[in-house]
Amino acid sequence: MIFSFIGIWTLLTAKFVLIPQDIFKAPDVVTKQFVSDLPRLMNDLAVSMITITTGYILALITAIPIGLFLGWNAQVGKVGEQIANFLGSIPPIVFIPYTLALLPTFKSCSIFVIFITAFFPILSGTMSGVQNINKTTIESAKIFCPSKPYMLYSVLLPASLPQIFDGCNMGLLLSFILLTSAEMIGGNSGIGFYIQYYTNFGNFTRIMVGIVFLGTIVTLVTNLVKAIEARFLRWKN
Repeated sequence: MIFSFIGIWTLLTAKFVLIPQDIFKAPDVVTKQFVSDLPRLMNDLAVSMITITTGYILALITAIPIGLFLGWNAQVGKVGEQIANFLGSIPPIVFIPYTLALLPTFKSCSIFVIFITAFFPILSGTMSGVQNINKTTIESAKIFCPSKPYMLYSVLLPASLPQIFDGCNMGLLLSFILLTSAEMIGGNSGIGFYIQYYTNFGNFTRIMVGIVFLGTIVTLVTNLVKAIEARFLRWKN
């Protein structure tokens, strides 16, 4: 797959193809620039990953327990689902002006936006997973489960994992999109800032470096999450 992509890229940027050479750079040119900029890219990557990891983990540790509770309690869950659907339908990027005005630093703003971005897909996935559990399974478990916490985390959570991971994957992809957008709008570091900074100067070689680097990182992270998902859901096979 990677070799096919590089091959097509090389052909499209060859001299005999009618593609602007000053905008779409060849792989060897981008590679040389990547090697030259690698120290800065790694620093920007560290900034971006700290931000996205913090916001995403906060979303995980709050959305999953709330989703389990709302999914199990039908009446409260209906109200919660409507609220979640309403708030989740609002593009998180619109909160950026308010977070910039209310929070003390751009980093805290970015973490909050990532939190909001990931929270609602994870919450919806968790609630959907609980609601789709076979009722017989739940009734049988109530006989043997002495407490609600045990019921939530030992019965409902494992049974809801497929839908929870669906929400986690969606939240992760959206988080990368929103983080890059936020860094391009008001950041002074991060991969999104790297791309925007050189966009202002029309440096298309470095723009392509940033795009390819970002795509590679997102692919690696999503594959890591899929590997974790396969580990937790190995019982499905």
